[in-house]
Amino acid sequence: MLKKTKRGEIMKELNQGMKKLLNYIKKLMDAGYQDNVISYMISHSTDLDDLNSRFEDELSYIK
Repeated sequence: MLKKTKRGEIMKELNQGMKKLLNYIKKLMDAGYQDNVISYMISHSTDLDDLNSRFEDELSYIK
């Protein structure tokens, strides 16, 4: 079992990643991306870091 401090660090990192993901999704939707496109990107990602990287890349094209 993970020590409480290590578990807390993991949860904090996960929460930050989820907040970043939510922000990216909002930006993509504001840019006119359809729900099905965003869903496709989510379903074809391996993990949270991969997904955030994909969204960062996609956002760089619309700026």
